[in-house]
Amino acid sequence: MLKLSMGKINDQILKTKSGKQISLTTPQPGEGAALLECVTKVMATSEHLLTSADEFKYTAEQEDNMLRTYLDHPDKVIITPKINGRIIGMMDFSAGNRKKNSHQGEFGMSVHPDFQGEGIGRHMLEALIAWAQNNPRIEILRLRVYSKNHRAHQLYCSCGFKEDGRELQGVKLADGSYDDVICMARIVR
Repeated sequence: MLKLSMGKINDQILKTKSGKQISLTTPQPGEGAALLECVTKVMATSEHLLTSADEFKYTAEQEDNMLRTYLDHPDKVIITPKINGRIIGMMDFSAGNRKKNSHQGEFGMSVHPDFQGEGIGRHMLEALIAWAQNNPRIEILRLRVYSKNHRAHQLYCSCGFKEDGRELQGVKLADGSYDDVICMARIVR
């Protein structure tokens, strides 16, 4: 079981569906460049992210500053899966920043395209759920997912998330078409 330690999880060693060993960790300042490399690749290849690759302008220094901010906050956490020390995904969670919504927060998750379909997203999601269940202030996890992202939607449903709203035509895609955004939540306490 994961223990709450500010914005950090205890490292875990797990296996992918194909038997590769992965570690789930909380990235540390100094890993911003490696995190940036992974996120940049995901953004260049995914059609299911709100931010497009040309809008993403972070530097390694900014990433390191963000990592420090998350580590110093008890209700924020970043989880990264690694294979052979290489970051291959990211999940970030932030609780609301007002008294009335600090009991809940939203997360985003992505996995490098070379490692999708290996159960890595499920490992990150289970780690986040365990972290939230050990955090006395977090009661609800929230997310937003494109309705056309069927694999992600299935994953969230299988981990106990329920649809609690829908933004009709919530995103306009590059080709001019629209997709709805499904809002989902899971009560953890």
